[in-house]
Amino acid sequence: MLHRSTLLVALTLTTTTTWSVASGAASADEPPVTVEVLVGDGVDASEVAERVTDEGGTVLGSAPGVVLAELPSSESAAQFDGSAADGVVVREPVVVDVRPETLPEASAPLLEYLEQYGPTTGGAEGYIGADDWHAAGYRGAGVKIGVIDFFDTKYWNVAEHGPLPVANVTARCVSLGADCSSEFFDGIDRGGEQHGVAIVEILRDVAPDAEIYLGQAATTADYQVLIDWFASKGVQIVSRSLGTRYDGPGDGRGTLDAIAAAATDRGITWVNSGGNNGEARYYRQPARLSGTNVAFGPTGTSTYLQFRGCVQLGGIRWAGDWDLPAAQRTDYDAYLIEAPTGAPGSGTVIASSTSDQRNGAPPLELFESGYCPRSGRTLYLQLRWRGGDIANDVIEITDYGSGIAQYTQAAYSGSVPIVDSADAGVLAVAAIDPPFGTTVASYSSQGPTNDGREAPDLAAVSGFSSSVYGTTFSGTSAAAPVVAGAAALVLDADLALAGDALGLYLRNQAVDRGDPGIDQQYGHGQFVLPAPPTSTSIDASPATFVGLDVPMRVLDTRPEVATGPIDLVGRLWAGETLELPITSVAGLPSTQVTAVAVNIVSVGADRASHVQALPTGRAPLGAFSNLNIDRAGQTRANFAIVPVGDGGSISINSIAEGHIVVDLLGWFRAT
Repeated sequence: MLHRSTLLVALTLTTTTTWSVASGAASADEPPVTVEVLVGDGVDASEVAERVTDEGGTVLGSAPGVVLAELPSSESAAQFDGSAADGVVVREPVVVDVRPETLPEASAPLLEYLEQYGPTTGGAEGYIGADDWHAAGYRGAGVKIGVIDFFDTKYWNVAEHGPLPVANVTARCVSLGADCSSEFFDGIDRGGEQHGVAIVEILRDVAPDAEIYLGQAATTADYQVLIDWFASKGVQIVSRSLGTRYDGPGDGRGTLDAIAAAATDRGITWVNSGGNNGEARYYRQPARLSGTNVAFGPTGTSTYLQFRGCVQLGGIRWAGDWDLPAAQRTDYDAYLIEAPTGAPGSGTVIASSTSDQRNGAPPLELFESGYCPRSGRTLYLQLRWRGGDIANDVIEITDYGSGIAQYTQAAYSGSVPIVDSADAGVLAVAAIDPPFGTTVASYSSQGPTNDGREAPDLAAVSGFSSSVYGTTFSGTSAAAPVVAGAAALVLDADLALAGDALGLYLRNQAVDRGDPGIDQQYGHGQFVLPAPPTSTSIDASPATFVGLDVPMRVLDTRPEVATGPIDLVGRLWAGETLELPITSVAGLPSTQVTAVAVNIVSVGADRASHVQALPTGRAPLGAFSNLNIDRAGQTRANFAIVPVGDGGSISINSIAEGHIVVDLLGWFRAT
């Protein structure tokens, strides 16, 4: 028989709920109703919260643009909805994350390797150089990592995963405003609860001494509660490897993106899986109609989109309408149909999503659960046009289930919440699979985002053995904790501050792969740790200043007047760090140089920003600024005395895109 997979907790409302506008009073036997109130720009969320209280309801939580509320009855919910101001939409609560019910498939080359040699050994730490950091004493001690996923401690092995978590001490679950932490310990797998434990195992391999905090959240408001809890515990890194339903236009906006950006402002670096939507999971085509239904594909009149098996939609979106007034949006309704294979017209509607975009709902449709077809049957999607101009509509569909059978592509598949973030402290990670190679897996999601930026941010190894699964753990889910664990080692070595600076430091530790520069498959490149620092202190010996008779230009990144190492020439990407060898120029000795006096110039920065100069490998990125730029396009200079670091070099980091010029004025000789 047809069944709905148990991917999500049950929602308080169902799509068949009827809301009467007669009265706000609850009947004696009617349970309260939980709703999400979407709050548009220009609407004060505090006023919405007051309205909830006036209706006899309770605010359960909130997040940017969302208020989660419990109202006394369906009648009061309908009355609240009917009297809502423009820019306010009342809907059933949407559960954000998709449960990873099955183990990601290993790539074909890795399967062939395993058949010959057995499971890979050594773990992720060996592939990225973390074992060298461990040997140097950097193991993540004192660093706190929050893992957002699904868990059950029946899969927990203390030897592999560390001390058992403790509810509301090192583990927190929030669902519809209520605590659900006991579910971590009840021995009931509601779907995919091995997944989070497998993530912890990778973190332990890479950062064995880091402190791990577990988190799970249902709605965006619950996410806000969870992040607040993480922050209260001093968490510095979030590792999250989950698929997400659409909540924004794919350009870095949306509630989850806002939550992640706010977390980085609080000194948290957010490392996210880049997604496994690169193969057969992402549809993107300009809208066309056949009658009153959308015709799928680039040509033809077929109004049914076929799926490969079970369906777990991340959503249906036409992001071009996101910023239009409601009256100018196109309205579509979505229907999931089960039919005999090859005969969709004779099928039955098993689920529908009928949000009213022309009455204020955002331009997307969401199904609340996953669905699997009966034997001999197939699931199809039908999208019905209800009004509005389709001329600029591009229909996007993401499926986290078995996949879409037709018209899929990899480009733009990474335009999902958090992966599409523009925040420097948020990193989306693609998968290098098999891990002994250098190629991004074909399943790994790709950019650009819907506003044209590169995604993902980095690529990291995936596809190594897991004691939790008893086999290979592949997917971007396994790649993200590799980077998150490495981030803990960097904090342990005091080479960056948590938040944006740590995110930039990690981007700078990438080997360029694929197309030259930042691209849509690898982002900045394949992540590997540099050699561990041999010292994190600077030479504070007494020194004598030796001035140059004439300032010497040692770096100019502008190609037309290039000076300095050829690999440093060219426009810097935002957040790039240049390592400039300094003791090899102007006749400076290879020893006894403790610091240099330099004039640093920022040329053509694309935004208000700052430049930091620091001793390579000897000071934390993000701890101070040497040069502040007030506006885009400004050319600005400042004098700085910079201690010399590893390899006789200084490092220069620019938050903005642009060019850097450095003139050497003198140096300090140890006495």
